[in-house]
Amino acid sequence: MIEIRDLSLAFPNPAAADGRTVVLRDFNLSVAPGEFIAIVGASGVGKSTLLRVVAGLVPTNSGTVSHAQGGGDLKGRRPYGMVFQDARLLPWRTVRSNVAFGLEGLGLSRADRRRRAEEALALVGLADKAGRWPHQLSGGQRQRVAIARALAVDPDLLMMDEPFGALDAITRQTLQDELLDLWRRTSKTILFVTHDIDEAVYLADRVILLAGSPATVRSEDRITTARPRARDDSAARALATRIRDRLSDLMDGGGI
Repeated sequence: MIEIRDLSLAFPNPAAADGRTVVLRDFNLSVAPGEFIAIVGASGVGKSTLLRVVAGLVPTNSGTVSHAQGGGDLKGRRPYGMVFQDARLLPWRTVRSNVAFGLEGLGLSRADRRRRAEEALALVGLADKAGRWPHQLSGGQRQRVAIARALAVDPDLLMMDEPFGALDAITRQTLQDELLDLWRRTSKTILFVTHDIDEAVYLADRVILLAGSPATVRSEDRITTARPRARDDSAARALATRIRDRLSDLMDGGGI
């Protein structure tokens, strides 16, 4: 689905000796269709920037990012959907209209946009909230709407940037399980950025540790625990501890 090879990215910085700050260097990653990849690392290391590079929103200095289209032509679709930590709903639009927003400009009729929005809301369990306004929803419901908006465009790739980071622990765990159910039903490829290593190990097929300045892949762990996973699984907890220790060692050693 995604092939990233020898990727480097720098931003202009007049205060730097060479006039730029290098964010990513020699970054390599292959993602298979239908795979769930979690990317972890310290704040500011470049995780969110990486998602924007994959989406084509930020140009690179060198290297390649290639996408293998997984679902036929893109008529009435978009190649990727994005979910952020903040749901970013438009307060003057209903829930249905917020979900349909991403469908505008795809050449669909108003009836088709409405149908696609309602189908996406049904996927996240909010079909009965279609006519409500964002302020009438809980934080968890608003984030479900944001996920529905991303799914409505029928993307091959779903990118999620700390989507549950602002939620309370109980809501966060509920949405984690709902996301896994959606992933199972839709077979989407997912790139999931998080600071929470336990969350990464619980959700993903692989956990990529991004570290360094400039950042690159410092470790990659495949999660072998069978699904559905128990949150107190001893092997998964041990792996999460090892990744945390690895990250701590990088920070203590100045490698983060």
